[in-house]
Amino acid sequence: MIESGSTRPLDAPKWSPRTLRGVPAEFQAENLLMDANMNIKIADFGFSNYYTPGEQLATWCGSPPYAAPEVFEGKRYTGPEIDVWSLGVVLYVLVCGALPFDGSTLQSLRDRVLSGRFRIPYFMSSGEVTSTLRHNGTLVGLRVGSQHNGTLVGLRVGSQHNGTLVGLRMGSQHNGTLVGLRMGSQHNGTLVGLRMGSQHNGTLVGLRVGSQHNGTLVGLRVGSQHNGTLVGLRVGSQHNGTLVGLRVGSQHNGTLVGLRVGSQHNGTLVGLRVGSQHNGTLVGLRVGSQHNGTLVGLRVGSQHNGTLVGLRVGSQHNGTLVGLRVGSQHNGTLVGLRVGSQHNGTLVGLRVGSQHNGTLVGLRVGSQHNGTLVGLRVGSQHNGTLVGLRVGSQHNGTLVGLRVGSQHNGTLVGLRVGSQHNGTLVGLRVGSQHNGTT
Repeated sequence: MIESGSTRPLDAPKWSPRTLRGVPAEFQAENLLMDANMNIKIADFGFSNYYTPGEQLATWCGSPPYAAPEVFEGKRYTGPEIDVWSLGVVLYVLVCGALPFDGSTLQSLRDRVLSGRFRIPYFMSSGEVTSTLRHNGTLVGLRVGSQHNGTLVGLRVGSQHNGTLVGLRMGSQHNGTLVGLRMGSQHNGTLVGLRMGSQHNGTLVGLRVGSQHNGTLVGLRVGSQHNGTLVGLRVGSQHNGTLVGLRVGSQHNGTLVGLRVGSQHNGTLVGLRVGSQHNGTLVGLRVGSQHNGTLVGLRVGSQHNGTLVGLRVGSQHNGTLVGLRVGSQHNGTLVGLRVGSQHNGTLVGLRVGSQHNGTLVGLRVGSQHNGTLVGLRVGSQHNGTLVGLRVGSQHNGTLVGLRVGSQHNGTLVGLRVGSQHNGTLVGLRVGSQHNGTT
């Protein structure tokens, strides 16, 4: 350095990171020895200090022009943190041939260091180093306030062009995860106006996004968090996206509860509402209306053993379920299912009275058009097979007037058919059965 003067901008980035392998903290240009093979050795450890990772230091170390603001302010610090500052000063000296912070007295030097303001000389070319610092680079205006458990806290980035991070701010940190992240704006990027208030058990809480153009999240808000899942999620509006007006009130055992969606255009969920939750499944789900979608007017009253109970659908156009109602549930199967009407579908007027051992009992169908079952009635059931089956009439089908009196060991007994048109069986009667044969 003494023989050749200041280092070329293209050479400085090649070897300056190698100084990070040194021991804190006496980084200054005259203490860095470089050979012809670009190897670095650190000399003069007179003002260096030993440190243990995770512990903070309070003694002065290093030379004043290379000292970090924490040292001038007399605050406790960690070794690598102030070494990063000193390394930045070394890089400036190598490229510019002068110190970024200087003064005729120690007080004036201190004032300039604490202000954080420096200039890049007019004679500097727009090479790799200056272009990296000014735009299209990485961190601009880096500021580190403190550090907890080996992660930077209080990071500040002023601006960036055609990059990623814009206005990044971190207030505090808990258990090694960034908390209090803040972004002001971003153009042709992703995150806009991101804000995190607090954090619990290593997951971001209090996330806030103001607006976004041609992106994804819009107006996202998270109030609190329980057991590592986001709770209180809020989305104001969205254009050509997905979630609109999403709201989550609380959470139990790691699943979202109180989900609310106001409206949606050319999307999926509309007016979705969840009241409570039991054992990790949504309960109290409510959908107001939907166009060219699926669920319409869905309502769930309660839940038992992880299955939806009390499901209600008001109407549906060009869909499937219409007027569905479930009264209760036993051992994980729907009981009391009711369908009012259906157009171009399947089930019409379905009714279930009770259930035994996981099979539907008391099934009733009023009428059906271009379908299969008509007027089906089941009185009781034994060992998982229908008993007392009754069919009133049928058009262009098969069974007509079917009647079953009893059943033994899983086979129908007492089968009766009144009449049949364009079919097979007519007036069939079975009196008894022995060993599974009619």
